[in-house]
Amino acid sequence: MKKRSTVIIILIVTIFIIITAFIYLYFNPYIKLNGKKTVTLNVFDTYKEKGIKIIDIGKKDILLIENNINNKKLGIYKVKYNYKGKTIERTINVIDNIPPVISIKGDNPKTICSYEKYVEDGINVSDNYDKDDIKVNIKIDKENNKVIYEAVDKSSNK
Repeated sequence: MKKRSTVIIILIVTIFIIITAFIYLYFNPYIKLNGKKTVTLNVFDTYKEKGIKIIDIGKKDILLIENNINNKKLGIYKVKYNYKGKTIERTINVIDNIPPVISIKGDNPKTICSYEKYVEDGINVSDNYDKDDIKVNIKIDKENNKVIYEAVDKSSNK
């Protein structure tokens, strides 16, 4: 008789737990981001949202999505999901991590006679994001007869 009452108590507790979980999920859907909460995106790259996972046993509702990502402008953006009053969001950091490109005008290396005056032909500098605001540092290495150029963009890429 004692075993039978123990089995009945376990059965009642199990049913109570299942009903409680059902009621909880009915009024409180489970929402989780697929992928990372924070994503880094290089400027001009295409962003593909991974979405969310929803477990909801109640009446389905409309999923509202807010997405203001601008992959052409550096900054911090949010993708927000709202479902039945619950909000979850992902942060997208749009960055520039590509350094400027330097191309040397004229011959490289350039050869001159020891009695000739050296005339620098100059350089061309371009960058994927900062079109006009690139700092160029020039270093003269007389010991090795070299002119060393370094271009730095606004994101400190060298």
